[in-house]
Amino acid sequence: AHRRDRKVAVHSIGNGPANEIAIEAGVDTIEHGPLSDQNIKTMKKLGTGFTPTLMAAKIAVESPMAKEVPALANYYKEAVESVRKAYKAGIPIVLGTDLPVTPIARENEEFLRLSEAGLSSVDVLKSATTTAAKELGMADELSSIAPGKAADIVAVPGNPLADVNELCHVVYVMKSGRTFFAAEAK
Repeated sequence: AHRRDRKVAVHSIGNGPANEIAIEAGVDTIEHGPLSDQNIKTMKKLGTGFTPTLMAAKIAVESPMAKEVPALANYYKEAVESVRKAYKAGIPIVLGTDLPVTPIARENEEFLRLSEAGLSSVDVLKSATTTAAKELGMADELSSIAPGKAADIVAVPGNPLADVNELCHVVYVMKSGRTFFAAEAK
């Protein structure tokens, strides 16, 4: 994939040794997790990103299936701790929702989960913008408002750096310079 200038993302269900093989092979990101301490150490060394999809873990733990699968009991707690450790180690954290596991109506909660896992408001916002664009190899096209970039913009009513909950209240959406949603003024 890399020879064809493509990014490689690995779907993981938290198997540390399998993650390690993928990380050492040079994948660009690990999706889901959780990660082992060794995974985090190797990811830091090789520059591998992490898309934790904490809402998917939370939904799994809250599901009726969790009662039937004992391994799910601590899954969310392990996932949050994994993000906390990866963030502290300087691993690039990318916001991802694992649609359709996380219903569209709850996808915005991923911002809150990342904040609860210890990311600063600035880094929560970056996880969906600059960090995501960099990990996707699209930083020249996305992630900031500048001439020649895609003009993908969302607006929220308040300051998301002061309160990350504001990211859950989108009032305006522009994609490629075209308005797709504009909430009526109150």
